[in-house]
Amino acid sequence: MICNRYGKIVWQEWKHLTNSFSNVTLDEFIVMPNHFHAILIFHSHEDMTTAFPHERKFGSSQAGSLSVAMGQLKSRITKHINADRNAHGLSPVNVWQKRFYDRVIRDEKKLNAIRRYIIENPIHWEKDSEHP
Repeated sequence: MICNRYGKIVWQEWKHLTNSFSNVTLDEFIVMPNHFHAILIFHSHEDMTTAFPHERKFGSSQAGSLSVAMGQLKSRITKHINADRNAHGLSPVNVWQKRFYDRVIRDEKKLNAIRRYIIENPIHWEKDSEHP
């Protein structure tokens, strides 16, 4: 896959995610024409009581969580893409679906299988039902 200017924005923001989330390591990822696959590895903080308060209101996001990280990533990408579109005389667009698909990877075998899936994803793009 060769990224267009929007894909490059996704790639750059992905690479900068650890600037805001010190408890995260970036693993395998791929930017596709209409979606993005990535593996984030979350590490425990030494002091969980200050990093993740135990009392939360129902439905609120937990600091340092996947939901917060993805929300920030999607927000930053949308902001940059729409700034680029504005600079080119184009109207803003809604870049993302409301939700994202996530999966907890529990062992090395599954991790390696998902890494392989991500790496090989471009090979299957021609057969994708959403390929233009």
